Amino acid sequence: MRLLAVWVFLCSALLPITLLGVLAALLLPERFGWGQAHTGVLARAALAMEHWAMPEVQVLAVLVALMKLGRLADVTIGPGFWCYVGMSFALLMAWRSVDLETLVAATGERRLTEGGS
Repeated sequence: MRLLAVWVFLCSALLPITLLGVLAALLLPERFGWGQAHTGVLARAALAMEHWAMPEVQVLAVLVALMKLGRLADVTIGPGFWCYVGMSFALLMAWRSVDLETLVAATGERRLTEGGS
């Protein structure tokens, strides 16, 4: 049971927040004209985390579970749920606005599809 709890924590909290940080590390230097270091590594890390950080899927799963439990018990949606929905929405919008191939090509590094992910 502990392994399942760790897995849920990784996929629902730690990886999405880490992915947001990686995307910010990729976009902020380009936005403010700072030097970009390790863009290829960060882009590959973002691609690797993408498959495991799916908070929008979990939000839908929680909504379905709340609808099912609503028939059995008194269920209320609190501020924690809305914070999680906000984080999921921010991650979804950030991920959809990033073109990793363009970022990596701008630094002159190898393409993401060559020998990497």
